[in-house]
Amino acid sequence: MAAAREGGQGAGEAPMKTRRLQLVPLTVDTGRAVLAGDLSCLETAEGWPHEDTLDAIRMAFRADAAAVVWLVTLDGVVIGDCGTVGPVQASSDVEIGYGLAAATRLERKGRRLPRPQAR
Repeated sequence: MAAAREGGQGAGEAPMKTRRLQLVPLTVDTGRAVLAGDLSCLETAEGWPHEDTLDAIRMAFRADAAAVVWLVTLDGVVIGDCGTVGPVQASSDVEIGYGLAAATRLERKGRRLPRPQAR
């Protein structure tokens, strides 16, 4: 099961898709659960969350944050996460960071990540 869509960060955003991967906006409820170590609302690949996941979620959920986090899923399984490193603005470039579960990195799944478009 992918991230819940109730209220919060990313709640109004639609998932982005490629042929195989999907980026699902991380909601506040799911982010809080992950930060608390509760992955019961998600089906996850071995090795996720990775070492940078919690830092990315914490940064995105700060009161002054302009960052957005998405879960990278393959067939409904969370294999990684990605997010902006600052605000998303239609008039400027956006820096994106991402991390994948170790087994997924070896399979080179990250090459199929969708390219988010600024709105």
